[in-house]
Amino acid sequence: MGAVAVSSKRPWSAAIEQVIADNGGVASLEKMYVDVLGYRDVSNNRQWQATLRGILYRDMRERRRIVRVGLGVFAFSEKGVQHGAFQRIAAEGTVPVTSRHSTIQGMLVELGNFYGYDTYAADPSCDFDGKPLGSIVSLQELPAFTGFADLLEQARRIDVLWLKKRTAHAFPKAAYEVENTAEFRRAMLKLYQLRDFETQFYLIAADKKRALFESRLNDDPFFAIKGRFVFRTFDDVTHLYVAAVQHFLLREQFFAGE
Repeated sequence: MGAVAVSSKRPWSAAIEQVIADNGGVASLEKMYVDVLGYRDVSNNRQWQATLRGILYRDMRERRRIVRVGLGVFAFSEKGVQHGAFQRIAAEGTVPVTSRHSTIQGMLVELGNFYGYDTYAADPSCDFDGKPLGSIVSLQELPAFTGFADLLEQARRIDVLWLKKRTAHAFPKAAYEVENTAEFRRAMLKLYQLRDFETQFYLIAADKKRALFESRLNDDPFFAIKGRFVFRTFDDVTHLYVAAVQHFLLREQFFAGE
């Protein structure tokens, strides 16, 4: 974010565009809520988030310089990322299931944002529909939810984490490993490191690997907490993402003008 005084009273449209520019041309709504405070004094506007959304949506309709490219994710139209999964769902009602590692991670990040969690990705450079995950996660750095440095470092390597939003003790509520190989043990060990927290562990893989996952659950050290592990398929994630996009669009249409 640029070094601009908060008291500068930059117009809302300019402030929103500056936040998107600062973020490489793509920014989530949550990112805007945080970074726009560097360009706007909102102390006298209790409904400033609604103001931001209203001006953003108006500019999208009238100026068409900004387009929606994901669940609560926006980009400059010239960025060239407006032909991905979100747009295909909006236009066609569905999107082909994909097993691309970064695509599933991107869907999980957007779903986490949509469901009101803070989100973190181990590899922010991973691409989802032309959007680096670093541009859509709400957390660039994983909060120090534990005083054990080794444990925190291992948690940073988990593909996607959902955390309780802005709490004093924001520990991961859900941890996701997306696995394209036949070797689940390494992925499950990463999840297992969070066993002392109230975290649900999700292993995402092709449906044909379900039996292998269930076999691994009988191995040490997973057997003792096997109920904490959940297997979900690439199809499961994609179908949930499609449903969330459709709900998002219907909700926006229903409440248009508010």
